Amino acid sequence: MLSATSDSNRQKVLAQAKDVLQKFDLPERVKSFTEPLSLCSNARALLQRSQPSLLPQFMPAAVAGDGNCLFRAVSLALFGVEMYHIQLRALAAVEILSNPDWFDTTSQHCMHLLKDNAYVVLPSYTALCTEVCGIGHWCGISTILALSSVTGFPIQTFWPPICSTFEPEPLTSRIVGRNVASHRQAINVMWSSSAPVDASGPVTIDHFVPLLPMADPTALEPPAVIDSSDSDGSAACTSYVPVVEHSEFHNAGADRRPFQPESSVSPGPISVRVVDGGARKFMTADELFNILSAADTTKAVKEVPKGLKSNVWYLVDNSHNVTRRAQEQKNQFWDDCEAWETKQTGAHCI
Repeated sequence: MLSATSDSNRQKVLAQAKDVLQKFDLPERVKSFTEPLSLCSNARALLQRSQPSLLPQFMPAAVAGDGNCLFRAVSLALFGVEMYHIQLRALAAVEILSNPDWFDTTSQHCMHLLKDNAYVVLPSYTALCTEVCGIGHWCGISTILALSSVTGFPIQTFWPPICSTFEPEPLTSRIVGRNVASHRQAINVMWSSSAPVDASGPVTIDHFVPLLPMADPTALEPPAVIDSSDSDGSAACTSYVPVVEHSEFHNAGADRRPFQPESSVSPGPISVRVVDGGARKFMTADELFNILSAADTTKAVKEVPKGLKSNVWYLVDNSHNVTRRAQEQKNQFWDDCEAWETKQTGAHCI
C-alpha cells in the first residue's frame, strides 16, 4: 500500500484498498475449528504469571509475529485460519480513511471510545493511517476499533495485569465499533509478547494473540497441544482442536470493567496477585523495638510496595523525612491504607 501521510495519498490508498477488497470475499464466522492449532508458549507463560484463572478456559493460539499479528489474531478467531489478515487490514484501512471523525482525536466531533482516557496515548490520525496502510506495520487500539466496525463484532481486549494494582487496566476493554451491536459475541484478543516471558521482571508487550475458548475447560494441560514459537508461527501442530459453538448473547457493559472473556464456560474467580505473609499474630512492643533497633538500613524499602498485601510488614527508609523535618517540612509517606501520620519523628527507619 501507499503511504498515507497526505490527503491526496490517503485518497489513493483508499482507492487501492477498495480495489483489493473487490477481489476477495470474507467467509462467515466459524462455529468450530477444523484445523489443528498451536499454543503460543509466550502468551501462556504471560497468562500463568498474570491471570492463571484463564488458562483452564482459554487457549492463547499462536500467530505469526510479522507485524500483522493483530489482523492474524482476528482472522484466526473469526475464520479459523490466519490467511485473511490482508483483507482485514484493507477493510480497517478503508474504515479509518473513510471515517476520520471516529479516529482523528483533534477533530471537534471525534467519537473515539478512548479519546478522553488519560491513561491511553492514541496515535495521531496521520500516524494511524500510515500504520494501518502498511503491510507489516504494527497496529494498536485504534485499529482494533476499526476491526470491530468492519467485522461486525465487538472485540474484547485483554492486557495482562503484570503489576498488582486496584486500578483496572485501561487497555482491557470491550471495543464496540461503528454500527456494531454491543450484544454480539465478542472476539477475544490478548496483548502479548514476542519474546519469552520470565516468572518475574519486565515484559515487552509487542504482540497479539487470540484467546480461543477451550473445548474441555478441565484440561489444564491438553496433551495434544504443542508449544509454538512466536517468531514465524511455523511450529508443528497436532490434532487437538478446541471446538467452539458460538451463539449470540447479551454481554454489554462498561468499557473499563474487569476482563470477562466470552465463552460457553462461566469464567472462574479472577486471580489477583497478593503478597501473603501467612498466619501471624500482632507483634509485641518489645518485638517491634528489637526489629527497629537492629534494623539493616540497606534492606529498607523506599516505600510500601503497591498491591494487595496480607499479614506482611516492611521496613521503610525514613531518612528523607528526617531531612524534610530539619527543613521544617512535613513528613511524606506513600501508603494505600492511609494509616500514616505526619507527626515528627527522628527515626531513619520505621
